[in-house]
Amino acid sequence: MRSQVPELSALSWPVALVYVSLIWANVINPKRFQHASSSNHFFVSCKTLRELLGPTYNRLLRDLPLIQQGNYYQAKNKETRKYNLTNQAKELTQIFLKTSPEQINLISKNNKPIQLRTKHGPTSAILSRNIEGNKAKTQAFIKPSVPISTTSLHRLIEILDGPDNLLPIGLREAVTGLPVNELEQWKVERIHKAELLLLAAKDTQTVSGEIIQQYQEKSTGRLYGVNIHLQYMPKEVRQAALFGQPEYDISNCQYTILVQLAAREGLKLPTVEYYLRHKRQERTRLAKKLNLHQSTIKELLLSLIFGMALSIKRDETLVKTVGSVNKAKQVRDDLTFKSLRKELRETRKVLIKSHTQRTGICNAIGKRISKNASETKQLAHILQGQEAAIQQVVIELHGPSITLLQHDGFTSTDCNIDLKKLEAEIFNKTGIKVMYECSFPQAQKNLSLLINESHTTLTLQAY
Repeated sequence: MRSQVPELSALSWPVALVYVSLIWANVINPKRFQHASSSNHFFVSCKTLRELLGPTYNRLLRDLPLIQQGNYYQAKNKETRKYNLTNQAKELTQIFLKTSPEQINLISKNNKPIQLRTKHGPTSAILSRNIEGNKAKTQAFIKPSVPISTTSLHRLIEILDGPDNLLPIGLREAVTGLPVNELEQWKVERIHKAELLLLAAKDTQTVSGEIIQQYQEKSTGRLYGVNIHLQYMPKEVRQAALFGQPEYDISNCQYTILVQLAAREGLKLPTVEYYLRHKRQERTRLAKKLNLHQSTIKELLLSLIFGMALSIKRDETLVKTVGSVNKAKQVRDDLTFKSLRKELRETRKVLIKSHTQRTGICNAIGKRISKNASETKQLAHILQGQEAAIQQVVIELHGPSITLLQHDGFTSTDCNIDLKKLEAEIFNKTGIKVMYECSFPQAQKNLSLLINESHTTLTLQAY
């Protein structure tokens, strides 16, 4: 970047490295730094910027052309300052991803190598120390090296880079209803992510076609991906990378856990139970009635668990999710949403009380959170701890075949996992009844991606 941006040459090497790292951090994992009120912007605190770039960070950001600053903190809306990458920054990262050498070494902001894959690297995908530096609760084995299909990723890029009317059925369904500008952004993001994985697969430290995927345990017990990780990739990119591998997901994971924890305390949740029995029909009905995409309905239903207010104020989550005050009013007045919110509010208080100990709120794997934390954080701690306990059972039984862990499921090279046996073992060890759904990626179902690795060709046949 120094050769293309002369202003970078005027900076000391450590400051220039940190500045460029801010750019790449938002390329590699934009959701981690995403601004609360805008998916197109990221947030970094003033304190962090001062520590990284020095007391004159404001002037430095103004003078350099790669990161654009938004307005200052807006007290009226309680909105923090926004930042976004300029077009020049996006172009430079794209050029690098497309023209990088066949083998590269990636480094972190501390000027240390990022080890993505290696012949003599880590022995397990799960880091032995959690985010606090203590011994992690999860110690079972998962292979750290994951083979990815570079052929599928290259073909996905070709498809997304082509005319919109030639998108196969599966991708057309995913973008139905998106405005032209959002569709272009949707395609560019996926092209960028696919190129990033291909870049990671060129790292010099390992066998070709494999990348290192490691996880670190966070405060709730959940396992989150470290560095460039498939956990943070859009579904289409993730499925192309893991072409040919089935996905195993718990149906309605958090609602399933919540209704069973409530039952232990003698609570009945008729609306939640009805939704669990008729998940697809209810999502379809609500989407049609409220004229919203099913993915938006799913997001709203999950947000309700953690206390989303059915408020029509412009700065509230509901309005931001549905896109307008009128839509928010429709959701607020819907009887299903009203009933769900009432049941979930009562349940939250009961579950927090039942998990309260002298030292704090304790979840299923013994992780604690302060009693002073908000009720939504306390409930999240309880539910995510139960998810983590379930994942521990999965890892113990099927760790060697797992290629990707997600919070409510996993991807595996084993196409014949006995799900009834897995569900029974989870119930025996956690007391929670779950139901797994096995599906091959939509890339295979809807696109019929046929790969002949020996000739590195890939053909598309839409149903």
